[in-house]
Amino acid sequence: MKITAQLLFLWIGIAAICAAQTQNKLSLTEALKMGLQKSEDIKIAQQNLKMAQLDNNKGNAGYFPNVSLLLQQQNQYSHPNLSTYFVNQTYTQNVLTPALQAQWTVFNGGKNKAMLQQLYLNQQMAQNDLSIQEQEIIRSIVKKYYTALAEQEKVNILKKIYNLSSRQYDLYQQRQQRGQTSRYETLLTEQNYRSDELSLRLQTLNYQKAMADLCTEIGSIANADTYTLSDNLLSNAPKQYRFESPKSQNPLQKKWQLNTKLSGQNTLLAKSKLYPSISFNAGSTFLFNNTRFKEAASINGSNFDMYLNASINMPLYNGGQIKRGIEKAQIQENIAKLMEQQAGRQLSAELKNKIEQYNQLLSLLTLNEQNNNTLKSAMQLAEQRLQAGLSDLTEVRNLQINQLQSQLKYIDLLLEVKILEADIEYLNN
Repeated sequence: MKITAQLLFLWIGIAAICAAQTQNKLSLTEALKMGLQKSEDIKIAQQNLKMAQLDNNKGNAGYFPNVSLLLQQQNQYSHPNLSTYFVNQTYTQNVLTPALQAQWTVFNGGKNKAMLQQLYLNQQMAQNDLSIQEQEIIRSIVKKYYTALAEQEKVNILKKIYNLSSRQYDLYQQRQQRGQTSRYETLLTEQNYRSDELSLRLQTLNYQKAMADLCTEIGSIANADTYTLSDNLLSNAPKQYRFESPKSQNPLQKKWQLNTKLSGQNTLLAKSKLYPSISFNAGSTFLFNNTRFKEAASINGSNFDMYLNASINMPLYNGGQIKRGIEKAQIQENIAKLMEQQAGRQLSAELKNKIEQYNQLLSLLTLNEQNNNTLKSAMQLAEQRLQAGLSDLTEVRNLQINQLQSQLKYIDLLLEVKILEADIEYLNN
């Protein structure tokens, strides 16, 4: 059984070496670049911004006249046989009527101005949504990258424990064969070895799942084992954060500010209906007529008309629809202001809580690191006592488990610090 397990891990080791030669190192910067380039959500937000940019012009706001060209052609065949007709013979008539028309509203209570400002705000909203989407992708990738990195660090720690248990098991098997130890002690080392092997395999599965999640997030179609993470969870020292209220240009805050401004423009649009609408309508019409008789000469004719009309449309009474529409728009604007205040307060509270949690975790990291150093020294002494016959395997194993749990806890704390960093940077933008 022992030989079979050794052969199995030998093959796994050889496969890992071969795979490492074909693996691509993936840094956090490279992962962010891939994720931002391949994100469909960002591409959708970019397209929405392009549409908002196309809409944001005076033409869509009604500042310019509408000019159109109408070309109409009529064909008629007649065969009258009535005493009242001055022509009682077959004839055909062809009429071509080109017309040029223009309509321009020169005043409508500020509706054009409000519409233009609304289009501008829509463009700003689309730009802001793109910024938020990019920040969300960055935060998600950072979290998944450090999660996979933490799982990788745990695999490395468990590998060391497993290798130690494996060597210890080999040693006690040899001692038992020479009659230097009991069967009971050999079984204890075998149980430790089997337990560490199971923990290592389970942790390897966790690491593979975390890598698969990361590859999905960055839009990679390659297998998770194609990459190996090149960053180090311990490479960057923890940052120092101090709470400050989010700035007005923060996209998360700006989103609600723009929403309030849009609601204000809707109120102005509703009020514009109180004022008269003044418009001009101008145009010209050409008429070309050709009538051909069966028994007479053809008749050709033309006509040219021009017109310029002005109109004023003044709302006098419509059952209070305009008034109710204005009140409804004002209520919606008040709701938007309340939502902006609520969002700002929640954003500040969330940021403050994240920073407080972050600072508390930093103190726990220091405490855990001190505990690791203490357990490391105790482990060295326990191994010396075991070799001198002053201790037993149970004592050493208990210290080994405590040291392992402390190291894994340290990795978990580091991961929580990195995740909180990503959240704080996202909230601070």
